[in-house]
Amino acid sequence: GSAALEGAEAMGLATRESACDAMTILGVSEADQDAILGAVAAVVLLGQLEFVPEAEAEAAEWSAGAGVGEAGHERFAPRRAADVATAAAALCVDPGELASALCTRLVSAADGTFTVLLDAAQCVSARDALAKALYAAVFGYVVRMCNQVLGTAGGEAGDAATGSLDRSTGLFIGILDIFGFESFARNSFEQLCINYANEKLQRLFVQAIFIEAQKQYADQGIKVETVDFPGAAGAAKTIELLESKPAGVLPLLAEECILRNGSDDALLQKLLKEHAGNPQFRDAAAKRPGAKSGGATPPGPSGFVVKHFAKDVEYTIEGFLAKNKDPLNQNVASLMVKSKKPFVAALFAPPEEAQTKAPPAAGGGKVTRSASFQRSMRRGAGGGATNSKYGGVADQFSRSLDSLMKTVEASDVAFVRCFRPNGSQTPKVFEEALVRSQLSSSGLVHAIQLARSAYPDVMDFPSFFGRYSVVADAAKQPKGRDKKAAQALATALQLSSASFAVGHSKIFFKAGILAELNGRRTKAVQRSAKVIQRTARGLMARRLRARMQNAAAERAKAEAAERERLRLEQEARDREAAEAKLREEQEALLRRAQEQAEQAAAQRRATEGASPRGPKSESRVKSAATPQ
Repeated sequence: GSAALEGAEAMGLATRESACDAMTILGVSEADQDAILGAVAAVVLLGQLEFVPEAEAEAAEWSAGAGVGEAGHERFAPRRAADVATAAAALCVDPGELASALCTRLVSAADGTFTVLLDAAQCVSARDALAKALYAAVFGYVVRMCNQVLGTAGGEAGDAATGSLDRSTGLFIGILDIFGFESFARNSFEQLCINYANEKLQRLFVQAIFIEAQKQYADQGIKVETVDFPGAAGAAKTIELLESKPAGVLPLLAEECILRNGSDDALLQKLLKEHAGNPQFRDAAAKRPGAKSGGATPPGPSGFVVKHFAKDVEYTIEGFLAKNKDPLNQNVASLMVKSKKPFVAALFAPPEEAQTKAPPAAGGGKVTRSASFQRSMRRGAGGGATNSKYGGVADQFSRSLDSLMKTVEASDVAFVRCFRPNGSQTPKVFEEALVRSQLSSSGLVHAIQLARSAYPDVMDFPSFFGRYSVVADAAKQPKGRDKKAAQALATALQLSSASFAVGHSKIFFKAGILAELNGRRTKAVQRSAKVIQRTARGLMARRLRARMQNAAAERAKAEAAERERLRLEQEARDREAAEAKLREEQEALLRRAQEQAEQAAAQRRATEGASPRGPKSESRVKSAATPQ
């Protein structure tokens, strides 16, 4: 609905603004930004073109005379003239020439150049090829521009045409993500190109390992015989089979494409004739069930088999010529070069012309371009362009591959091999057959075979002494840590002189020696571990016994102290009880004495009461009358 369209428009505007902001940060001028976005818009507009028989197309002033072709061929044209005009305006080319270029094709042959009419499917392919070429050229320009701006480090210093990211040193860091070796039930031209690239990269990979090993031997003063790594001769022959001139597979393919009456079958017959005795090449029909020498060819697609480093691959010859022919018509490329928009013309210009072109902005007139634009154009903005001379897809692929190989060979390379554990993209699932296939097709097994030739294992002296001194007898262990000491330790380990080599700072071992030493070391460590364990257990037992004895003594001492405390407490209680009893006895005696005294007093009173009163009364009266 309208809401979805509004959302898509808002997202598009936000994306455009973000891209423009990024280009502004990189120092791209507004004129360059408009040119880039205009070229991208042209790609979208080209996608709107539809092709129908000319009788069904809208009439336009360019309809008549759009080109002539062989009699009997139906002419096709764009359905809507307005779409052609809009796309042509975006590209700044003549609409009639654009329609003609998309509906016809110039074919170069040995007897000259002629024009053929395209059917609807071929017109669509020509349209798509132009859109892809334009987009690829713009993309390449943006990438080169970003590299130059990010690598300038201070402005305009350095040569803009050097192609290096760091112009002060010429150094750069690159990541090459290569496609893997391909072998399907049906393989065609695409698989041949991919496997051709893998052959060359695999050779580089193996040579890098081989050269690195040889360099290490030389640096350490180790003399080794020349090692012929496995499969090297076969790999070289396969590459020669594919690219050698004039009878290689790719050169013969290019030759057949030039011929007006060239065909896939003719190409196959030439290949079979030229490489009949080549062990890296054979007829695909030769190994099919029912094939007999000199007999009829068994049913099945025609093709050939190439012996690659990973496995033999059968290629179906059908479609080779069509796929190799450049999908971008020469007349379309020539029309783009004539564009009145300098940016588009520079994108499609041949390399030698692109180096000298510094076109003005897309508004006409002489306008000074930004330095980033001029540098990028001088570096070869002809990405996706075609030359007037015939060059097929395989030829372009070979040139790109050669350029890549020169760059990689001049670099300090490191390799990372990635493998897919399963085909279902499921975590923690390992499919052995799939991984084995990848190990084989990646050439890693080949590289391991190379690495294990000569002296595959190497250790520096400190690691060697630290790890394997325990294996030798203590009396035979050397005192130092130099080359002489390493030789002595190797001798003490009872290694034969042919199984190792001592360098200036490293020692090298033949295959299997380190595994043997590791096994002996494991046993020595186990023996030492038993001694250490026995000693440790005895020490811990003695310490435990001493602790137990000390604990018993402490316990006895504590028990004696507790008994003494209880005894003293009992004595105190007994003493208190005796004192309490004594006090009770004294109190009892005192009470009896008092009672006796009271009884005695009572008896006296009783006795006195029984005697006469006279004298006593007198004495009382007398005493009362006595003055004080």
